[in-house]
This record gives sequence, structure tokens and C-alpha cells, in this order.
Amino acid sequence: MSAERRFGSGLGEGSDPVEAAREAADAAAEGLAGASADLVVVFATPALAREQAVLDEIHGRLSPAHLIGCSTETVMAGARELENQTAIAVWAASLPDAELLSFELRAHPLAGGIGVGGWPDEVGPRPGSPWTVILLADPFSFPTDGLLARVNEESERPPVILGGLASGGHRRGEHRLLFGDRSMSEGAVAVAVAGITVVPVVSQGCAPIGPEMVITAAENSAVRELASTPALEKIEDVMRSLTDDERAVAASGLLAGLV
Repeated sequence: MSAERRFGSGLGEGSDPVEAAREAADAAAEGLAGASADLVVVFATPALAREQAVLDEIHGRLSPAHLIGCSTETVMAGARELENQTAIAVWAASLPDAELLSFELRAHPLAGGIGVGGWPDEVGPRPGSPWTVILLADPFSFPTDGLLARVNEESERPPVILGGLASGGHRRGEHRLLFGDRSMSEGAVAVAVAGITVVPVVSQGCAPIGPEMVITAAENSAVRELASTPALEKIEDVMRSLTDDERAVAASGLLAGLV
């Protein structure tokens, strides 16, 4: 019988990087119950993500075999979500039956556009358990859409790629990416997982509203019509159909997605 998988998470608050990292890492360690930290993922608000002391404290407490992370505007752990506060979340996993490979990715100019370097040859089609890649990228310096297109084009059985973009900054150089015991301000960091089943879920940050609608007219990335009606009119119709509480939430921002 294989060893048991264990998971833990913790939240640290406050402007002291060592204290915040210690609080979060110790809570994550409790969930592991003495098992090794094979994978640690860290999300921290920019002020903490820039501090080397944060990574030093996490490594001192958890000794992770693989660590990735990034800066973020909102930090969540357990049942708590903190916005507009200095905080850090640490998620740790003991995965004795998994194969893990962490790597960095960098963008570089090409004659016809932008290329990506650093994708390991090992993370490709494989018999049995496929790879799942957790990818965290800086939106100002890394062409995530280009990478996804390339991976899908070059393989009949591409790996599933999950993850997201660093946030909390407003211009190039303000985001942080965490990799092992180092931090950087551009590119992307990733960990590939095989040997276990990874089930993706959607963040609680969005909820679908209105009916499914076909895009009947568009120009480049601008949607002109939805269901043969001017897009703005259709969205206004949907907004009028919402309850007062739903309308108040929607007023803070809408996202468009594909069904």
C-alpha cells in the first residue's frame, strides 16, 4: 500500500514578512502531520512576495522539494479571503505516489514574434497517467496564450495546463514569481504533475448569469452582437433580469466567457 497523500494550507497576515510566512507555513505543516512537503504553492500580496525572508522562512519550516508561487491582489486560505490587506497563503502537499517536475519559462524575441524557452522535453505525451501542469505567469512579460497554442499544436495529447496570472501590480516589473528559493519579476513558473489524478475546479470568484448566447457579429476581439442583437442591449436585458442582490454584485464588474 502506498503512503497516504496529505495536504495543508495556512494564512499569514501583517507587514512583518517573517511572522506572516511563519504563521502560514506552520498552519500548512499541521495538515501534513509530519509528512514531507513534496509541493508548496505560495500566493502573497506584492509587499510580501518581494521579500526574500518570506521564501527563507517557508523553506526553513517546510523544506519543500518543489515550490512555485506569485504575487496576488487577493489572498485566500481555508475559509478566509483577504482583500486590500498584506497577507500570504501557503498550500503544501505530500504526494508520495506522484511524479513532479518544476521549471521556469522565459519569453524571447523572434523574427516572427515572441518565442518561449524552458519547456522540458519530458512534459509531453506519455502512456498511462498524463501530465498536468500548474502554471503561474507574469501577464506583462509572458505570452501565455502563445504557449497554450504551441503546446496544443505540437502534441496530439497535450498536457492539461492549469493556473493563472500574477496580480497586484500595474506595470512590468511590479509582479513577483516564486520558484524554489528564488523570486523573479518576469516570465513564468510551473510544476508538472503525473502519476495521480488532478481535478480542476473553478474559483468562486465568478457565477454565470443570463442565458447562453451565440456571438453573431464581432470585429477582432470586440463583440458587436449577441443573438442577433447589439451586444450592449443584450447585456442590459440580462442585467434587468437579475435580482437586486445579483445586480449589486454585477455592478462591480462583468467577465465574458465561452460556454
